[in-house]
Amino acid sequence: MFDIITTFYAINVTGLAAELNPLGWPWGILGALAFYGPTMAFTYFLLFKKKENVSFYAAITLTFVTLGMGAMNLFAGAQNFQVFVDTATLAAGMRYGLLALVVTVNLAVPLTLKRIINNVMKD
Repeated sequence: MFDIITTFYAINVTGLAAELNPLGWPWGILGALAFYGPTMAFTYFLLFKKKENVSFYAAITLTFVTLGMGAMNLFAGAQNFQVFVDTATLAAGMRYGLLALVVTVNLAVPLTLKRIINNVMKD
């Protein structure tokens, strides 16, 4: 979420950035979906459907690759947020309030999804 919000600001609002993904903005988001969707499904299959030691080690490897991709998105979002800090004509308190909002949403979305998945798994 953080990367998407800051990318939207840097590209659409200020016009100071460009999307490097060949699909362009906002279609570049599909690249993330194409990676994270199958990776999460395959990791779930390895951990819960095929219970073997090799499956566990493969799931750990996929998890580290996913964390690495997430870290790259976080760094991209941080760079885009720097564009916001440099160009926004808001009071400092308002900027920090927006940062707190973005961080809160970024934490709330995964927690909500986790709760939904846990409720579905219980049923």
